[in-house]
Amino acid sequence: MVTKSQLVEAVEHALRAPSVHNSQPWRWRIGPDAIELHADWDRHLSVTDPDHRDLVLSCGAALHHLRVALAARRIPADIARLPDPDDRGHLATVAVRDQDTAAAVTDTIDADLFPAIARRRTDRRRMSHRPVPRDCLRSLAEHAADAGALLVPVTDPGERSRLLALLVEAAHAQAVEPGYAAELRMWSDRLPGARTDRGRRQRGGGPDRCAWAVAAAPVRPR
Repeated sequence: MVTKSQLVEAVEHALRAPSVHNSQPWRWRIGPDAIELHADWDRHLSVTDPDHRDLVLSCGAALHHLRVALAARRIPADIARLPDPDDRGHLATVAVRDQDTAAAVTDTIDADLFPAIARRRTDRRRMSHRPVPRDCLRSLAEHAADAGALLVPVTDPGERSRLLALLVEAAHAQAVEPGYAAELRMWSDRLPGARTDRGRRQRGGGPDRCAWAVAAAPVRPR
């Protein structure tokens, strides 16, 4: 049988997922046989992310880490995305099954990714001038397709130039947006004299109406 402690451990690994400005805009409910992922609207970056797109992407990364952590423990799970049409903040429900059932099958590709969770870091160095190998691009596209996403490698020189121009334009527009600098500092900088990053404020583990919510969900260090 899958235990509550195993599910909590899987969520702790999910907390290592990258998120916009390290805001970690998620809440979790952990029950005896299911984990619910909810958006934490209090951590929404209104200037950086006015349409909530980055918030949802951040939660999607955490959901992926959860799936990998469960697969590594050979815990089969079924994921229902946006399961409640009346609650747009309920992003996913992960239902787990007993490890010893005949139908218990886990994704070995996901399981193989588990060691990378602890090794992942944000790399802010300049990009290498060397092109990404085509085999790597093809593998990334295949993994994206398996996850229901579409990855489009931009390899044509003309397209790359146009994309670069758009990125520069977007970066400039964002830099002059009122409130962006303050929001960036609030969520990603360590303030003078602070004992913890403000971007890692402790918060409760889920909506109060859930009797089996985690009382105080841990927040990963940067």
